[in-house]
Amino acid sequence: TNHTIHCYQRESIFYSGKMVEKYMIAIMMMMIAIPSCMGYNYSYCGAPPTVSPTTDTDGKILKLVQVITRHGDRTTITKLPVDHSVWYCNFSTYLAPSMQEQKSTQLNRLFRKNYMENRQQNLGTCFAGELTQLGFDQHVALGQGLREVYVNTYKYINSSDDVAIRSTDVPRTLSSAQGHMQGLFPPTDDVNVPVKDIFTIETDLDNMTPNTAMCPGINKALDRVHKHHEYVKYMAKVAPLFSELMVVLNYSSSSTLPKWSDLMDALQVYTCHNMKYPAGITEEIFQEIVTVANWQYDYELKDTEVVSLSIGTFTEELAGAMQAVINGEDLPPYLIYSGHDTTIAPLMASLSGYDGRWPPYASHVELELWLNSDKEYEVVVKYQGETLTLPYCKGSIFCPFKSFLAGIEPFISSNY
Repeated sequence: TNHTIHCYQRESIFYSGKMVEKYMIAIMMMMIAIPSCMGYNYSYCGAPPTVSPTTDTDGKILKLVQVITRHGDRTTITKLPVDHSVWYCNFSTYLAPSMQEQKSTQLNRLFRKNYMENRQQNLGTCFAGELTQLGFDQHVALGQGLREVYVNTYKYINSSDDVAIRSTDVPRTLSSAQGHMQGLFPPTDDVNVPVKDIFTIETDLDNMTPNTAMCPGINKALDRVHKHHEYVKYMAKVAPLFSELMVVLNYSSSSTLPKWSDLMDALQVYTCHNMKYPAGITEEIFQEIVTVANWQYDYELKDTEVVSLSIGTFTEELAGAMQAVINGEDLPPYLIYSGHDTTIAPLMASLSGYDGRWPPYASHVELELWLNSDKEYEVVVKYQGETLTLPYCKGSIFCPFKSFLAGIEPFISSNY
C-alpha cells in the first residue's frame, strides 16, 4: 500500500541557531494512552508535555534546573523494503551569514534549504529522521509546560538570557531545542532579532549518546551481555518471529534484517501517523516486536558497564554542573540538553530510574538542585514530568547531594 504523509511545518527563520516563528498554530498532540504505574499515560508517539511542580519546598531555594530531552516526532530512519510511503515536508529553513559576536541582527537576505523531491531515502521531500510539524509542536508544548512551572509558578527564570542550550549536531534535535525555547519564551515582534546560541559537539566526539567510535568498549560490553544464558534463551524463543519477519519484510538474509529496536522504530512511525502497516504486518506482530525491542534494551541497560560506557561521562557532566553551582560558579540557571532516546534511556538507567519502556518522542528529564533551610543541597529528579523517589535517596524526593553522587557513582567510569 502506498501512503502519502504531509508533514506541513510553519514557515520559520533559522538564523545562527535561532528559530523565529512567523505565526503560532494550535498544538496537536497524538497520544495513545496506556495506563502506567509511573503516574503518566505512556505513548511512544509523545510524552506528556506537562511538569508537576515540586511539593514541600517551603524554606528551600531552587539553584539549578537541567532539562534533558528526546527530539519530537520525526520521519522514519530505517527504510524497510516493503515501505512505499511518501513523505512531504514543507519545513522551510532559512539560513543567513552570522558573526560569532552578534547578539541581535536585522535580517536583509535569507537563504532557504530544500530537499529535492524523490532524491532522498524516503520518497517525497523529507530526509530520513526529519522532525515533523507534530514533533516541533510537541517541544513548543513542552516549553510551555516548563514555562508554567519555572517562569509562572516558581518565578525562577525571567528571559531567554537565563537559558543555555546544548544539542547533538543533528537537525531534529537542533529544531526540537528551538521549539522548546519558543514555548518557554515566545518570540517578540522586535525588528532586531535576538541571536540565541546552541552549543554542540561534532558527532564523533559527542557523549550525549553511546559513542562506539569514541568508546569501542561499548560493543565489547554488549557482546558479553548477549552471551548471558537468559539473553540467549530469550532470543532463541523469539527466533521464529525473526524468521517470519525476514519473509514478510522481504529481506534476503538475516544479516540484513534491522535490529529489533530499528524494526520497532520503523513501524512506530506507522502508528504515530495513523497509517496501515506494510502488508503482512499485523497489530499482533507489531506488538510482539515492541515487546522484544523493549525487553532487549532493558536487559542491556541493567548491565552497569554498558550504562557506564554509554552515558557515564554525560551523567558526570550533569552532576558536575550541580557541583559548580554548589562551589559558587556562575552558571545559567536553566540548562537544556536536546538529545535522543539513546540519551534518555541510559541516563535514566544511570539514575536508577529507568522504567523499561522505550522513551517516547519529546521525552524529558528534569534535574533540580535545591538548597534547603539547613544550607544543604538536594536533588529532585523528574521523568516525563513526574517526580521520582530514587532508591538511594532515603525515601524522599529530595535526595541529599552526597547520596545522589553515591547513587550514580557505579555508572561513572574512572578510566573512560
